[in-house]
Amino acid sequence: MSKQTRLIWTALAAMCILILAGCFSRPTGLSGTIKASEGTNLQDLELHVIALKEQDTNSAIPVFVQGEIIAKPLIDAQGRFEAQIRPGDYLLKLFSAQGDLLTSYQTSVKRNKMTKVELEE
Repeated sequence: MSKQTRLIWTALAAMCILILAGCFSRPTGLSGTIKASEGTNLQDLELHVIALKEQDTNSAIPVFVQGEIIAKPLIDAQGRFEAQIRPGDYLLKLFSAQGDLLTSYQTSVKRNKMTKVELEE
């Protein structure tokens, strides 16, 4: 086998490994439940997932600013929701059907992991 043929086979094997690794990666994002007072129609609530960006400061404590709304996951009748999003820092804001802010929660999403969140109205 020539040196060129070995290089081609090695490159093909490496590409196959990379493709297979991508096929078996786990989803990344948020999943969770919302607990609300009795009588609340959970499907009427609206959840905003907002990207947070870390500010460059000289502080030992990280300072974040709000970015764009990157997801508005649907909430089912049991209060469950899920959003597949990129790894990073996020602010979750839960709104009533009338648009009032009910609660907010800051979280981080890690690669290949579904971050579990429980929100209360």
